[in-house]
Amino acid sequence: MTAPRVFTLEEAIATLPYVRRIAADLSREYQAWQQVLLRYELTVMHRRPDPDGLPPDDGAAALEQEAAALATRIEHYLSELRGVGAIAVEYGEEGIDFPGVLAGQPVRWSWRLGEPTITRLRRGDDPESRREPIDAAVNTYSDGAR
Repeated sequence: MTAPRVFTLEEAIATLPYVRRIAADLSREYQAWQQVLLRYELTVMHRRPDPDGLPPDDGAAALEQEAAALATRIEHYLSELRGVGAIAVEYGEEGIDFPGVLAGQPVRWSWRLGEPTITRLRRGDDPESRREPIDAAVNTYSDGAR
């Protein structure tokens, strides 16, 4: 396994035209997958036993296949992001992080679908850490170097 790519802020921004398209596709497929799963769950939840013991013909099998196909496409988009060196976070908001370094400390340049550029970061390697403005973070480091 290779070490993750480390981006400068400028390098991360340079990937956005490509990453933006992947994130849009990922968002569309993820929302469709969630809807299919909901329909599947509702279908299965409202099943009634067949008096003849036959398997129900309620569409659940087709929904299950549709969900699996969507999951495969979602994994394809996630793989594309990994190929670039980006990390998908915040499903539903299509957040994308790029590992980086700021003043010698690990950060994740943080972008969300719909934002024009990268203006936020997460400190450290934790995708659950709070997003904060890059300019504010630069001011808290002793040397302020980017």
